[in-house]
Amino acid sequence: MYAWAPVVSTAKVNVKERQCDAPVGRIRYSQGTGNKVIVQYGEVTEDIATPVLGEILPEYADDIYKVGRAVLEATFLTKELFFLKMEPTS
Repeated sequence: MYAWAPVVSTAKVNVKERQCDAPVGRIRYSQGTGNKVIVQYGEVTEDIATPVLGEILPEYADDIYKVGRAVLEATFLTKELFFLKMEPTS
């Protein structure tokens, strides 16, 4: 699931991970493929390595697949808008 990021970052990348090796719920930021935030909601076969930002909170783990599928359906069928909100945790 992709969310276009309205910022450009030149920050040093501390951790990269191949998308196919990442767990569901991983959050990444990709400058090299379109300046977007990526939230993994299911299995990925893409073997590109992208910078890791973090992961979703455990209480949302059961819902992430449903949200990802709804976003996919909106992208190709309904055109419903979804917004991604990210906050640091302590």
